[in-house]
Amino acid sequence: MVVRLLNRQKQNSIEKLIRGPWAKQLFSVFKELFIALEVLIFGVD
Repeated sequence: MVVRLLNRQKQNSIEKLIRGPWAKQLFSVFKELFIALEVLIFGVD
C-alpha cells in the first residue's frame, strides 16, 4: 500500500509529496512514536 503510494507519487514533485494532505498526519504519528521511544528509553520521572 505505502510502496504503491510512493511509486505513484514519484511522478509528482517531491515538494507536492511533502505538502500532501497526509503529511501532517504522518508527522503527528512520527511525533507520537518519538515520544513513546523517549519514554521507553529514559522512563517516566
